[in-house]
Amino acid sequence: MSGKTVSKIFCVVLAASLVFSAGWAASLVRDVGRDIAAMSDPEPAPGPGTAPTSPAASEVTAPEEQTVPAVAEWKTVAAGSSDASAVLDDTPSIVVPGIGQSLTFMYDENGELARDSSGDVITGWPLHFDVKYLVKQLIFPLLGSLIFQTDMGLSDAAASALSETFSVNAKDANGYGINDVRVVKYMKSVAELDEEDKEYVYKEIPLRGYSALVGEENLYYFAYNSFDRTLDLGDELYEYIEMVKAQRGTDKVNLVAISLGGTIANALLERHKEEVAGSINKLVYIVPAVDGSQIVGDVFAENFNLTDASVYSELLPSLMDDYTGYLANLALRLLPKQVLLDTLTKGLRAVIRTALVNTPSMWALVPSGMYPELSAKWLSGEENAAMREITGEYYRAQLNRFANVQYLIDRGVWVSDIVDYDFPLYSVVASWTDYNADGVIHLGSTSFNAYSVPTGQTFPEGYSQKNTYCTNPSHNHISPENDVDASAGYLCEYTWYFSHQGHESTGRNDVIMNLAIKLLTSTDHADVRTWSEYPQFMMGRDGRTANNRISEALDVDLSGLSPVDAAELEAAVNELRELLSTSSVTAEDFARFEAAFDRLNDILVKIGVRAPEEDPTADWKYVFFKWMSDSLYNHIGGKGYSDILLDLFR
Repeated sequence: MSGKTVSKIFCVVLAASLVFSAGWAASLVRDVGRDIAAMSDPEPAPGPGTAPTSPAASEVTAPEEQTVPAVAEWKTVAAGSSDASAVLDDTPSIVVPGIGQSLTFMYDENGELARDSSGDVITGWPLHFDVKYLVKQLIFPLLGSLIFQTDMGLSDAAASALSETFSVNAKDANGYGINDVRVVKYMKSVAELDEEDKEYVYKEIPLRGYSALVGEENLYYFAYNSFDRTLDLGDELYEYIEMVKAQRGTDKVNLVAISLGGTIANALLERHKEEVAGSINKLVYIVPAVDGSQIVGDVFAENFNLTDASVYSELLPSLMDDYTGYLANLALRLLPKQVLLDTLTKGLRAVIRTALVNTPSMWALVPSGMYPELSAKWLSGEENAAMREITGEYYRAQLNRFANVQYLIDRGVWVSDIVDYDFPLYSVVASWTDYNADGVIHLGSTSFNAYSVPTGQTFPEGYSQKNTYCTNPSHNHISPENDVDASAGYLCEYTWYFSHQGHESTGRNDVIMNLAIKLLTSTDHADVRTWSEYPQFMMGRDGRTANNRISEALDVDLSGLSPVDAAELEAAVNELRELLSTSSVTAEDFARFEAAFDRLNDILVKIGVRAPEEDPTADWKYVFFKWMSDSLYNHIGGKGYSDILLDLFR
C-alpha cells in the first residue's frame, strides 16, 4: 500500500474528530475520504467553499463560479413566499452563517498568500491538508512500525504532523491567532458584490427567492473566521448591524443565525441586548448551536468512539462511498492494535491542543452542562487564566440564552427557529446513539431544550407532553414519530421541525429555505399554526437537487426524442414541479416526492442526459473487500495481523 494511501486513511480518521464543523465538516470528512487533495461537491450544499487558486492582487477572491438555480426557478417552487400582490416586509436581513461558510486565507510575513510545500494556497477554511508534508513526516515511522510491529515513533510523528497541519488556525493563550489568517468579508449588500462574491454567497445560503422578493440590496452576509473569539465576533456583528442600518437608512434589521451563527447571536445578546433590542426586527434561527454540540463536548472530553466495532468495522466504510473503506479496514490491521490506538489517541489529543483548547469559538460549541468539568480539565492553572475568563463569559451567555431571547421578545422582536431531527450524531464520539440530533448538533441545542428520546426510540406508551412553555394545553407538540416533545422548547410556538434532515444538507431543503423566506418577508407575527402549508412537523427533502434535475430536463431538445420519451420527460417534469410547489412535506408527500424524483432521473438516464448511477455494492472489489473485512471482524474482532499470530503461539 502506498504512503499516499496510508496517509489518506490516517487523515480521514483524524479529520473525523472535527466532524462537528457547523455547517457543514461532516461533508468535508467524506470529501477527505475520497481524495484529500480535491475537496469538492458537484451539487454544493452549505459548507466549505472551494478556495481560488489565483487570488487577485488587491484582495482574496471568492470561489469559482458554481451552478445555482436561476431566480425564476426558485420563484417557481417558493410556495411559502408571498405573491406579487402581497405586502412584504422588506427590512434588510443579515445572514450570520455557520462554520466553514466564510473563506479565510493565511498570509506570510511579507503579506503574500502563504503556500504549502506543493505550492498550494494555505486556507484557514476549507481546512488545509498538505499531503506531501504528511507523507514525508509519516512514511518512515510508519514503515518502521510495520516492519518491527511496534511503535517506531509513529504515534509521536502523527501527533507532530497533525499539530502542524492544524496550526493554521492555532491561537495563543488569549485566543488570538498565531498566524496571519484573514477573512473574505462583504461590507456591502449582495446587490453591490461582484459576480464571484455574489455566487459564493448564494451557494452558501440559497436565498435567491428572498432577493427576488425584496431586492438584493436588502440582503447582507456577515462573514467571519470560524476559529476566533466568539464574544469579539458578537461585537463585530453589533458594528455590522449599525453599518447596515446606515447604508440602508433604516432603523431595524433582521438576523438569520445559522448553526455556529447561533453562538454569535448568543454573544451579541449577552453584550449588546439593550442596544440591539430596538434594532432587530426579526431573529430567525436555522439549526442554531445555541447550546453547543454534543460532538464537540465529547471531543474535548476525549470520549471518542474507539471501540473495536468503530475502528475495525464501521467508521471508515461510513466515510467512503466505495470499496476503499473496507480496504482501509484491512490496511489498519497491518499495525498492532495498541500501536494503532496509541497513534489515534495521541493524534486526536494533538488536534485538541492545537486547534481547540485556545480557540474560544470551539469552546462556544461545548454544551453548557459540560463546560465546568471540561474547563477544569483543560484550563486549570495560571497560564490559562485568560482563556478561562474568555470562555467563562461565553458560558454565561449560554446560561442566559433564554433570558436574553425573552428580552428581545418583550420588546417586540419576532423570534423563530427552524431545526432538523431524527438523524443520529456522527459516530466519531462514543455518545452518538444517546441523542436525537441532525447529525452534527443535538436537538436540545438547536431547539432551545425541546425534549426528545434518542433517534430510533419513541416515548413510552401513555406519554403526555410536558407543556413546559406551551400556554395552551390543547396544542399538540408531539412529533408524528412520537420522539420529540416540542412543548418543552423555549420557543415551542415558533419552532418548526424537519424529520430525517441532516444538518449539512439543510440548505438543500427548499421547504426550509422557503419557510425562512416567508418568516423574513411576512408582516404576520405567525406561529406554528398560522400557515397550514407549514405545520410544526415536516419531513426533510432535497429540493435543490430536484430543481437541478428539472433544469437539466428543460435544456433537452424534445424534437430529438421519440414521442414516447418526450411525453414521459414532460410528464415527469410536471409531476416533480407540482410536488415542489407544495410546501407541506408529510411522510406521504415525501414518498411521492422521492418517486417523482426517481421517475425524472430515470428518463434523463434513458435519453442519455445523465449517466446511470453506479452501484458500488455491485463492484466485485466492494463485495470481496467487504467480505474480507466483515469476516475478519466477525471471527477475530479488533486485532492487528501480528496480534492474531501472537495469539496462535500463546
